[in-house]
Amino acid sequence: MNKSIGWDKEMSSQNLDYNESPNRQLWSVDWSPNDKFIAVGGVDSIVRIYHGNNLKLHKSFSIDSWIHVVKWNPDNSTLAVATLNKEVLLINLVTETVIILNSNGGSRAIDWNFNGEFLAVGDLDGGIKIWDKNGKLVKFFEKEYGPDVAGKSYLGLDWHPSQNIFVAINFQIQIFDSTAGELKVMEHTNKQAIMLCVNWHPSGEFFVIGDYGHNWEGEGVPSLLHFWSKDGKHLKTVSGSKKEYRNISWNKDGSLLATSSDVLRIWSNNGILLKESSPDSTNYLWGIDWNSKGDRIVTSSRFQTISVWDSNAKLIRRIDLGRVRK
Repeated sequence: MNKSIGWDKEMSSQNLDYNESPNRQLWSVDWSPNDKFIAVGGVDSIVRIYHGNNLKLHKSFSIDSWIHVVKWNPDNSTLAVATLNKEVLLINLVTETVIILNSNGGSRAIDWNFNGEFLAVGDLDGGIKIWDKNGKLVKFFEKEYGPDVAGKSYLGLDWHPSQNIFVAINFQIQIFDSTAGELKVMEHTNKQAIMLCVNWHPSGEFFVIGDYGHNWEGEGVPSLLHFWSKDGKHLKTVSGSKKEYRNISWNKDGSLLATSSDVLRIWSNNGILLKESSPDSTNYLWGIDWNSKGDRIVTSSRFQTISVWDSNAKLIRRIDLGRVRK
């Protein structure tokens, strides 16, 4: 379904009081490939587009659902938006139109392939759909799970940087071919932990998973990074976070991995902790992404802050949406 976008009027964050409600998360942030814009989405159901150079609001767009993920197509004009309900949206900023994709059960696991031709959507009911960039359904994969599998909702998904294969995670780690279906299944080494994020290294030789730590019952399980080879071999596990890993992102040349949890951390490509930001009380980080030059990182947070950092985890600029008008 296609429809025109009704952009919201520009919002101001001045003369506001801080709101410490825990349900104001900005879950996702994504820098456009040309660094011109930053897209942000979260619990308040507003897609916000900021200028990448100064964090000034460009446009905003309200939808009738919480937003789980925002992801730019390599064409720099199309933004995929995964929501809590059954819809995935393809928003075109040039034509100001939106295509609505039917994704059963909602989703928080979406990604474009390396050339932007396909969008993979892992839904909360355990199915994976592949759409083309014009909104045509290309493939549908649905897997049967045994009674020993703790959960089937896909919580993270990432395409290989140069091939049409992708990793999708729930309580298992699955590698899919876009046409042939499931290629490999691996058991998570931190078996009781929920996995929320996965990112291929730009070389395509391995990928890293950041797990949430807690299982569905909320019991204390450590939050860890896990390195896996392309052929499904576990390479190493790395500790260091004091809270859950919610998103992770490699810089363009693969020399640095940025992670969002209790603070921003920057790691070497073999899992050595290099830098971390100062703690910010309980304002834990959620979304994270590098710019194309690899000298800036953008994050979003639990209390609706959006921050830009340098590659040494030093804060450059921050805006605060987590305030309410007096």
